[in-house]
Amino acid sequence: MAKTSQTSRRPTRRARTPARPRSSPSASRERSEDTEPLDLLLIVRDALASSLVGNLLYALDARSRGYDVGVLVTQEALAALAFGTFEWPRELSGQELRLTLADRGAAAGVPVMGRGEGRQLDVKKLVATARDAGVTVYACPAWMSLLGLAGDSEGLPPGVRALDAAAASSLIRTARQVVGTL
Repeated sequence: MAKTSQTSRRPTRRARTPARPRSSPSASRERSEDTEPLDLLLIVRDALASSLVGNLLYALDARSRGYDVGVLVTQEALAALAFGTFEWPRELSGQELRLTLADRGAAAGVPVMGRGEGRQLDVKKLVATARDAGVTVYACPAWMSLLGLAGDSEGLPPGVRALDAAAASSLIRTARQVVGTL
């Protein structure tokens, strides 16, 4: 009897091709959000101003390079966006550092609120700046429900898009690159 060898057949994975930027920053505004996947989806869950600022600045940079970018806001970040304020971590909250961040941020085009010794980065205005640049900001449907926010965009800052569970799942599943956790 001849021996036969069996080789295990593992499913082959299709190699992912890196996302290519759109031809122009405005090109993705015309995409159908139900059919075209995002190039990059950033997920923000911390209510720390530094976390949201970092994610939005990265999203704005990617957007300026022609990528289609979305930011999904969830958990305490969604609560801060809808009801309250974003706090700075202790290591970034000293007055001298806050003023330095405001000055360097303003020089880089980041919105600043206040004047003189009270100036600081304006996190909520940065959300509007990102939206105006073509970054779509989404609200997590699970946390909208837990926080008692209406099923539409009522209670959210202007331009923050409410999603239902199916749309959120599709957004995460189809994005070419997802950075962050729920």
